[in-house]
Amino acid sequence: MRYSSRQRSRAKLWLVALAVAVFAVVLSIFIYDAVDNSRRLNKQREFEDRVRALNVEKNELRQRADKLSKAVIDQLGSGACMPIVVYGTDVELYDLIFPLFGEAEGTDALPSSGVLALSPTELPDLEGRISRYQFDQMVEAGWEIAIYWDGEGDMIEYIDYMNIILNGLGVPSARTVLFRHGAYKTEYDPSLYQRGVRYIIHSGEENLEYIQQDVPEEGQIWRVGAVGWNTYGVSSTMLGTVLSTGGAVAFTVDFTAGTSAYDGTNDACVASFGRMMERLDESRFAKDLFVTGLDFCEDIRRQYLSQAADILGENADFISQLEQMIEEVDARIAEIYNEYK
Repeated sequence: MRYSSRQRSRAKLWLVALAVAVFAVVLSIFIYDAVDNSRRLNKQREFEDRVRALNVEKNELRQRADKLSKAVIDQLGSGACMPIVVYGTDVELYDLIFPLFGEAEGTDALPSSGVLALSPTELPDLEGRISRYQFDQMVEAGWEIAIYWDGEGDMIEYIDYMNIILNGLGVPSARTVLFRHGAYKTEYDPSLYQRGVRYIIHSGEENLEYIQQDVPEEGQIWRVGAVGWNTYGVSSTMLGTVLSTGGAVAFTVDFTAGTSAYDGTNDACVASFGRMMERLDESRFAKDLFVTGLDFCEDIRRQYLSQAADILGENADFISQLEQMIEEVDARIAEIYNEYK
C-alpha cells in the first residue's frame, strides 16, 4: 500500500515535471517568436526609414533638375528631334509617304525629311520598287540614305558592299545604320566608326535608352532608339515624352514590298500615318520638333544644348551632376533592397 502511494507520488511528480518542461518549451518558442517578430519589425522599420530618406533625397534632386530644365524649355522649347526611318521601297512609297513630308530647306514650306534605309533587295529600279528618278527626287528633297542590316552574315562586309551600291547611286557612303530589332551590339561601334558610320538606330538592346538627350563626343557613335510608328501605346508615349523633355528618338516605318501595310490596299493605315504626321506638324510649326535625318538632328541638338548652357550659366553642368546624383541614390536604394532580402 505504502509502495503504491509512493509510486503514485512519483508519477505525479513526473507529470508535473513533464508539464513544466512542456510549458518551458512552449514559453521559449513563444518568446523566440516574439523576439523574432520584434527583430523583423525593427528591420522592416529600419529598411523603410532608410529607403524613405533616400527617396526624399531623390525627389529633392529631381525637383531641382526639373526646375532648371523648365527654365530652359520655357525659353527654347524642348528642341525635340524625330527622324522617321523608312525601310523598304515598295513602289507606292513615293506616292503615299513621301508627299506627307515637307519640302527641302530653303523652300516656302516647312522643311521636313525622312531617312530611307536600303538593303540589297530594296534598291530603286528593282521590280516593284521605286524608280531611280523617284529615289533621286527624295535625295534632292533632303532625305538621308542609310543602310539596313538584319543581323545576318558579316556586318562589315555587308556595309562595305552596300556603300559601293550607294556610291553607284550617286550618294555618299552611309553615316547611319538601322539595325533589325535585336541585331545591334555596342561592341560593333569601333568597326562601324572606322567605316564612317556616325549614327546607329537601335531597339533598346543592352538596355540602351531610346531617347538620346546628349550629343556624341569626338570618336563616339550617336545611338538613337527607335520604335515602330504604330506600336500600340508605345509610340504615342514616346512622342509625348520627347516633346516634353527634348532629345532625339526615331520612328520606323516598314514599307517592304509584300509585307507593307502601305501597299495601296490598307487605306485606314495610310490615313492613320497621315494623322500622325499632322500631329507632328503641329509641333513642327511651333518650332519645338524637327523631323529630319540624323546629321541635321545632331546639329540641332548641339545648338540647343549650347543655347541651354548660356541660359543656365554657371548651372549648365549642374543638371548632369544632379542626374548623376539621382543615379547614385537609385544604386543605394537597390543595395538596401538586396541587403534586406
